[in-house]
Formats: sequence, structure tokens, C-alpha cells
Amino acid sequence: MEKCRYLYGASIQGIQSFIFQTDRLKDIVGASELVEQACTEVFRNEFFDEKTCELIVSAAGNVKCVFPDENMCKKAVLSFPKRVMEKAPGVTISQAVVRMTDDDFSGAIDELERRLHSQRNRRSKPLASGLMAMERCRRTGMPSINAIGAKDRIDEGCYLKGKALVDSANSKGATSKLYEKLYGCHVSLKNATDITTLTGQNDWIAIVHADGNGLGEVVANIGKNPGKLKQFSEKLNEATIKSAQAACKECLGDTNELLVRPVVIGGDDLTVVCRASIAVGFVNSYLRNFEKNSLDLTNHALTACAGIAFIKSSYPFSYGYDLAETLCGVAKKDAKSAEMKRANGGKAPSCLMFHKVQSSFIEDYGVIERKELTASDDCSFRFGPYYLDKQKDRWTIDMLQYDADVLSMESNNAIKTSVREWLTLMGESRDKALQKENRVNMLDRYTNEQKELFAELTTECNGKRFPAYDVLALQTIKNQVTK
Repeated sequence: MEKCRYLYGASIQGIQSFIFQTDRLKDIVGASELVEQACTEVFRNEFFDEKTCELIVSAAGNVKCVFPDENMCKKAVLSFPKRVMEKAPGVTISQAVVRMTDDDFSGAIDELERRLHSQRNRRSKPLASGLMAMERCRRTGMPSINAIGAKDRIDEGCYLKGKALVDSANSKGATSKLYEKLYGCHVSLKNATDITTLTGQNDWIAIVHADGNGLGEVVANIGKNPGKLKQFSEKLNEATIKSAQAACKECLGDTNELLVRPVVIGGDDLTVVCRASIAVGFVNSYLRNFEKNSLDLTNHALTACAGIAFIKSSYPFSYGYDLAETLCGVAKKDAKSAEMKRANGGKAPSCLMFHKVQSSFIEDYGVIERKELTASDDCSFRFGPYYLDKQKDRWTIDMLQYDADVLSMESNNAIKTSVREWLTLMGESRDKALQKENRVNMLDRYTNEQKELFAELTTECNGKRFPAYDVLALQTIKNQVTK
């Protein structure tokens, strides 16, 4: 009779919300370290026995492990969630267990994923709770604690984030390892928490979130045994790290400045905060390298989508991340459409979506699109996503960057002004905007190249959508001088 084993799975939710719960970069760095420790070190050190257990996945908030007996599995089920929530107050965790035999791993994995998905709908009770009369941390709204050395009331999460950062500075902690993942070498963390060194000639920064496409289907196809799944997970993590490192080298060159600050690098997820002027170039390079570095994982290259939220450095990080994640979802939705997948051999192509936050109000992207990106006569300035490779009725990332750079030339200041005027008229009437287009074509002071650039930016594509707004926003971010 075959001996039963226990396939244990855990999925940690609320990681990004926990990390970006604050508006201080040093708390974000500390939170990232806590999450790294909770997802890897806590489980490996307290619940995993390398002699008898088989660890399949332990990264990016996901754990999958095969336990040889019921008692070891029970210990993890009962204690691991508590240890995670103690380490990173604010996150929640879903768990599931499947009894399996050696020849039924594929079916067990499918059943585990189904149960984990079901468990995500059941909210976990937070460890930190407080009465109505308790004083709250003003930054997070959570119950405050009397932290030694704290200048004001902070909650337990903020205290642990700060402590993690101090501990990391005194030893080679997870923060140092996270930066080494991104830069490929040891870097000085002297200015890692200083937001003023991240901004350039203006106050714009970018929050970037990238996520792989179709990983569920790939895992379903290769998950016949734990060895293959573990190998795939490790190689996918390695491909993500290599791609991030290559993007840093291409965008930063020999500079020693920390212009890209890592938040999450693991599995197929990448989240960074960076100088706004390099964000699109960084993502372009990352997506291209991710496809190249993932070639040996499956029969074809894996793809990814990304969202970029351009915000002022004083804008709340949590809302900036939410916007970046939403934009990544918008890009994925377009890339996974039947039309796109049919034109790309059944897979979703790599692309990015971005938005420059102009308002001081915190609004949902749907509201932003309706208020800021909708012109007269049902015309729209939401032109993305922008694709890595040429697609029908879509622009590539290279086309976007090229037009933004050309529009930034001093010799094109006059045509740039005309584009701004055209955008204003589009908000009033499509007919007024057409009059502006005709006038530009008639004036002799514009060269043929300038007229062609104007026409390219003001010609509708993909159903009453115009690229002028995005191109003008990007060139402003890259070239505006306010310092």
C-alpha cells in the first residue's frame, strides 16, 4: 500500500498593501524586508525539514511543500499564519492541504489550487485589534503602540518596518539581498530611503508593477511531478532577476546613483520605484529581456505586462501602487483579447500602460479616464497599451519614446505648442480641433517633418483614440525642469 503524503499550500495576500501602506520610502524598504523574511525564512527555519520534506515553491508570497506525515503538516497549518502575521502585521494568509500519493501529484496540485482559490474568499481575523477608545496611528489608522524611541504614535507594523530596516543596516539582511537581486552586485544603501535622491530635475517619480502572462496555463502543462514544478519556479525567479538586472544596466549605465529602488522581485512579479524619466525605458528593457531569459523554460518565450504610475514624490505611495497595478490589469486585458492572441500564436504579447497623475484627488482609474481622458464626441486620449513588438492598430513602446524625444527638441517648440492647443480644442469640439489641424497644414513656418509629427499625434487610431496626450505627458515628465 502506497504511503500517503500531504501537499501543503499557502498564499499570502495583501503584500503590496502592507508595503505601500505608508508614504515614507524608508518604511517601504523595511516592509519589503519583512515580507521577504515571512515568505521564505520563517517557513524554512521553523516548519521545513530538508531531510524529510520537499519544498516546491517558496517565493513571492507562495509556499508549496510536501510533508511526509500528518503531524508536521498540522504544525504548519496551525502556526505558520500566526508567525507570518506577527512578522508582517496587516497581511492575510490562505492555506489548503491535499492528501496525495506519489503517482497523483498533478491531480493534487490542481486540487490544491482550487482549494486555495476558495480560501481566499474567507477573510482572516487580524492579530492587531483595538477598541474605539484606543489612540490610532495617524498614518495608517491602526491601533498605536508605545514604541521606545518613537517620536509619535505608530502602529506595530510601522515599528517592525523601522526595526527591520535598522537590523538590515547592521547586517546583510533581506534589503541588501533585494538590492543585489536588482543590481547584480552589492550596493551602498546610504541613500536608499531618501526620496529626494530619486527625483531628478523635476519632482516626478514612477511606480512600476510588472506581472507575467499565462503562468497558470504553463504550470498546468508542466506540473506532472514536484521536481519539474520546483525547477520551473526556480528558473522563472532567475529569469525575472536577470531581466531586472539587464534593464538596470541598460538604463543606468555606469552611474552609482540608486535611481531604481526595488520593492518586490520574485516569481514573475516585479515592483520598483524609480526616477520618472527612466521608467518607460526600464520597462521596455525588462519586458524584452524577460522574453529572452524565459526561452528555456517552455517551448516559447514567456511574456509580461506592466503598469506605470507617474506621481509626484509627495503623492501617497499606496494609491500610486494601486494605480500601477490597475494599469497593468488594463494592459493584460488588451493583450489577452482574442484578437491579440490570434495574431500572436495564441499567447498574449508584452505591453505596458501608463498614466501621469495630474490631480491632487485620489480617484479610481475609471473615474480618471472619464474625467481627464475623454474628449468631445466620444473621443479618447487613452491610447495605450504600448506593445513591445508591432501590432495592428497599436503603437510600440519604441514609437512612443521616439515621438516624445522628437517633440522635446527645441526646434519643435512651436509644433509642441500647437499640439497643446489642439488638445484644449478637442475638449471643446472636434470641429474646432479639425480647424486647428487644417491651419497647421497651411502654415509655411512648419517643416514637412513637423507637419507629419503633428498629424501622427492628432490622427485617430483604434476607434477614436489619439496618442497626443500620452506623448506630450511623457515628454514633459522626461524634460520638465522645476528644480
